[in-house]
Amino acid sequence: MTTGPARMRIAFVITRSDIIGGASLHVRHLAGALQSRGHEVLVVVGGRGPFVDELEAANLRVVALPRFQRSIRPRDDVRTYVALRRELAAFNPSVVSTHTSKAGALGRLAARSLGVPATYSPHGWTFAEQKSRGRRAGYAALERWFAHLPGTIVTVSHDEDAVGRRARIGGRRPRVTIHNGVTDVGEGLRAQADREPPLIISVARFEAPKDQRTLLFALGRLRDLDFRLQLVGDGPELPAARKLASDLSLQDRVEFLGHRHDVADLLARAQVFALSSRSESFPMTVLEAMRARLPVIASDVGGISEAVVDGHTGILVQIRAADAWADALKHLLVDKDTRSSMGANGRDRYLALFGHDRMLERVTSLYLRLESTWS
Repeated sequence: MTTGPARMRIAFVITRSDIIGGASLHVRHLAGALQSRGHEVLVVVGGRGPFVDELEAANLRVVALPRFQRSIRPRDDVRTYVALRRELAAFNPSVVSTHTSKAGALGRLAARSLGVPATYSPHGWTFAEQKSRGRRAGYAALERWFAHLPGTIVTVSHDEDAVGRRARIGGRRPRVTIHNGVTDVGEGLRAQADREPPLIISVARFEAPKDQRTLLFALGRLRDLDFRLQLVGDGPELPAARKLASDLSLQDRVEFLGHRHDVADLLARAQVFALSSRSESFPMTVLEAMRARLPVIASDVGGISEAVVDGHTGILVQIRAADAWADALKHLLVDKDTRSSMGANGRDRYLALFGHDRMLERVTSLYLRLESTWS
């Protein structure tokens, strides 16, 4: 337990509660770990959804603001700012930790008005997700403006930091990269990658920028091989994915499992992990797969190459390249020894670099430093 002057009051601010993605999982795990170490924690989130249920199940203090949402709505945003500032003032935090763009903007504004240090973790820059050049420029300009507010920018990968620097976000503002980390599991939740026939698993929402279509098209080229695929997650593009699997005559090979709370168990029963996203920051699902001793086939985007070493712990593939994905999948589907060695190498790399305690110590040190310099 943390006692004395090292005890902090940390307010986390994040927008969406309707989905449980990488950013929300990061906040839940970090908030829970800090609370277990004796710090006081508050999580402010937009609306009431499954994420709020998970926070409350973890005995975390939660405030849900109904008008707090990802899209820009000036009238609601002003009301949200007033409500957010009121909640933060009542909690009297040592540090305000903001996550994703809207939360980063309103949270840093509120923290400045209260004279409290803040951090901002984008978890993937919003402007990088935009298809239109005008929208990209507009969102980048907003990020640059809000970056003038006091606060340390905390990126989850060196690639995310580099994207922000190229967009001239933050300037000389303090910044640090702290890779995500995940808590270890016991031996019973580690995969046996050499088992036959191989089971492929992918964990991702059925929503842009995830791209289960490319994975399905690639496997449609490999119907002569013996394999099964489990797709974990839900989202608006799930019905289209089901139809595509049927159109590719994969309906007997593919299981759509929806949102699950037993992902660690599912990973332990698989032999290959695949993530075919078009963009990512530093996905926790890849770390969970490495933790489970699974070889990883993933898109070579964002910070994924900072976790997956191509040819050593898995295979990195160009986005939307179904033929290249088919080649990578075939390589591991037919070679159980390579699956096993890559999986073992991935677990070693997870243990060395991506444990939860390693991340927690770096985040805690940052918060303590910010508190001491502002007090």
